[in-house]
Amino acid sequence: MEYPTFVRAEIENWIAWCWAGESPEPREPSRCYSAERGWQAPDWESESDDAPPRVIFNPDRAQRVQAIFDRLPTLTRCVLRYEYTQRSAFDQYERSVELHEGQMRPVWTRVGNTRRQRARTDLKITRDQYAACLDEFKIEIFKEFEEDEVCA
Repeated sequence: MEYPTFVRAEIENWIAWCWAGESPEPREPSRCYSAERGWQAPDWESESDDAPPRVIFNPDRAQRVQAIFDRLPTLTRCVLRYEYTQRSAFDQYERSVELHEGQMRPVWTRVGNTRRQRARTDLKITRDQYAACLDEFKIEIFKEFEEDEVCA
């Protein structure tokens, strides 16, 4: 089923609210655990003026979506965690380097995502059941926000 764009906007707003202050990618080690244990990792954030902007979200609308989430059955909430709020836990990353301002720097690159397959295996559900759980959430969001303006 196709949903209006405001449904996806509300879900994205809710995801940003859930992750406020968090970063889902793997962390760079802060120190060396070998014989060179005195080594400290460079502080990439202070060296870079092009840090990604903070995501702006509407907390009131996100809390309305959270209330919907809290009312849903346990299986649906579990599927939503795999699909939306904890999706990076099932991404596959590889260590690589990229050119940044004329210098090479280490980065983590996402090379795959197995969340849907992993969710179906862990939760012992079919592809159709997984999709039905997502639809249930989207329908409830549609009902909640259909009279409101689109979340900006």
